[in-house]
Amino acid sequence: MTRFMARFMARKFSAEFIEKLHINSSRLVVLIALYFTTVLNIPIWRYIYANFANDGLKNILFVCSLAVLIFAVMLLITSLCLFKTRFFSLSKIILSALIVISSIACYMSISYVVYIDEDMIQNVLETTQREAFALVTVQAVFWTLIFGVLPSVLLCITKINFAPIKRELRNRFIISFSALVIIGALVTINTVFYYDEYRTFLRQIRKQYIYKIATPINYIIGTAKHIRRIQLANREFLILDENAEYLPKDDTKYRVFVFIVGETARAQNFSLGGYSKNTNSNLQQFNDIIYFNSVSSCGTATAISVPCIFSSVERKSVDVADAKYMENMIDIAYKTGYEVLWKNNNDGCKGVCDRVGMIDVIESENAFRYCDENY
Repeated sequence: MTRFMARFMARKFSAEFIEKLHINSSRLVVLIALYFTTVLNIPIWRYIYANFANDGLKNILFVCSLAVLIFAVMLLITSLCLFKTRFFSLSKIILSALIVISSIACYMSISYVVYIDEDMIQNVLETTQREAFALVTVQAVFWTLIFGVLPSVLLCITKINFAPIKRELRNRFIISFSALVIIGALVTINTVFYYDEYRTFLRQIRKQYIYKIATPINYIIGTAKHIRRIQLANREFLILDENAEYLPKDDTKYRVFVFIVGETARAQNFSLGGYSKNTNSNLQQFNDIIYFNSVSSCGTATAISVPCIFSSVERKSVDVADAKYMENMIDIAYKTGYEVLWKNNNDGCKGVCDRVGMIDVIESENAFRYCDENY
């Protein structure tokens, strides 16, 4: 009986608590915009603090103006996402999804110092289950639950009070118009009074550093660009050379080429390049090793780097969407008569080896560790 009463009281309390949760739509727009501006954009505040927030009053005022500017942008986005429809939960679903995804993007930017753009979106879409689970840590789960799932659940159980349609549209127009006015006014003020600081800020935007760490702008723009890239890709498979052939030398020696692809390895951790720890002990046993210290990868993601490495197109002109529909170096070697075998110990060749033989050695019982010691 006591247990039954406890359950009954708990359910009654929960029902009464949920019933009391209600908020005006305009206030909710402001609260969500404020949450995005502060909590879900910690990476951008770290960047601004590191580059602009010194002791000078001028810089402090400039940072304050940026805070209002970012809030106005988030206010505009939130205002467009919150609307009353016949399916009243649609807005909640959209905003909850933005909050959860933004919390994950925020954690990734903080923990792994990654920029989220169209390349990263492609990498996420092409990732494997093994790669995905490697990123699932206790810290990541805790962060997402606290800053993503919990606010989303709170939003879903809260009743949103919308005004009559005409007044709601008027209120939403006032909010959106005010946000645009604030954005325009702050851009003008910053240009006039904080020209040097604002020019630096705009330069970073042009270099695409800023928007890549500002949620939800980064993954929204990244997804749109990724979709656009796919749409513009040349769907007709391009044959680079119909008559490619192997021209043997006079001797009878076999020619064997071995490529070990470390497409996103960090040069700063190679002892061949001056790293303090001996991470290339096996290679340093050979006297004829040539280390090219001025070479850099096409990107920080396998989905970008691997197609770029084997492409015939110059690095600055490589488009990974087009690379899938074009012959690469592996194809040409195979066409000329080489016996080509791709041994995969990571998570796929990203389309490069689709037309040649491949062996997956990830699950091999004799697989070696990445390093013999703790590096």
